[in-house]
This record gives sequence, C-alpha cells and structure tokens, in this order.
Amino acid sequence: RWHFYAGLYVLPFLTILAVTGLIMLWTSVISGRDGEWIAVTPQEVALPVSQQAEAAVAAVKEGELAQYIAPRSDDLAAIFRVNQGDNAIMVAVDPYTGAVLSILPRRDGLYDLAVEIHGTLLLGDTGDRLIEIAASLAMVLIATGLYLWWPRNQGLGRALLPDVGL
Repeated sequence: RWHFYAGLYVLPFLTILAVTGLIMLWTSVISGRDGEWIAVTPQEVALPVSQQAEAAVAAVKEGELAQYIAPRSDDLAAIFRVNQGDNAIMVAVDPYTGAVLSILPRRDGLYDLAVEIHGTLLLGDTGDRLIEIAASLAMVLIATGLYLWWPRNQGLGRALLPDVGL
C-alpha cells in the first residue's frame, strides 16, 4: 500500500521532469540556448572576430563584451554576450558582413523557462525540496518494486530471464 501511495506522489513530479527535460533537449537542438542556430549565407572570407565584436557591442547601448561563441559551422551566426550593467544580452552577428541579426536577453527563452520548472517548479527552494523528496521516493519505489516483483523460492534464473510461456 505504501508503495502505491509513494507512486501517486512521485508520478506527477517525474512527468514534469520528463516533459521539461524533453523541452530542454529539443529547444537546444532546434533553436539553441542562446540563438546559436541562426542561419547566414556563407561567403568566401569572414570578418575578423574583433570587427564582429565591435558590431555586437555597438548594438547594445553602454555594452561591454563578455563572451564570444564561435559559429558551429560556416552557415551559422557568431554569438556575443554583451553585458549591459547587470543584464546579459546575446547578440547574433553575421560573421561575413558584420550585420547584427538578433538581440535577445540571455536566459529569457523557452529553454530557460523549462530549466526553472525542471529545477524548482517555479517555487524556489520549496519546489526544489519537493523535487528532491520525489527523487528520493522514486529510489524507494525502485527498491520496493523490485522486492515486490522478485519471484520467491524459484532461483535467480527465474528472476532475471523473461517467462515466454505466459
């Protein structure tokens, strides 16, 4: 009975963790965490990174260059993190023309919302503790589930090999 009750508590949390984990996985693959999948038209020669950085910093008022994320391939934009006071801004720059393609706040997309839900359920420390309790109970569920499932007085082979005769 306690195994069942623990399962009722754990199931919603594991479902939320699975869904938000899937959102994080697919968002990072499809659009990237910081916009690194923005397509550009490749040309023969890319501008020096210093010129690309100047374009990125010029796009953000009172900005200070903090990070450069190199394009993963020739047809993708270069990404720069520019700090504007306490705010981090991601700037996508065409590495061939120096044109600014996108400006977006860092950690403000679907991926980041999924991370917050995945880690705290948007409840801060309380949500984190609820998830930790659910994870601990999930381990108890695995152990008690194995105990309940394990065949009695029939040997190790019966426990580990499937019974195709059923």
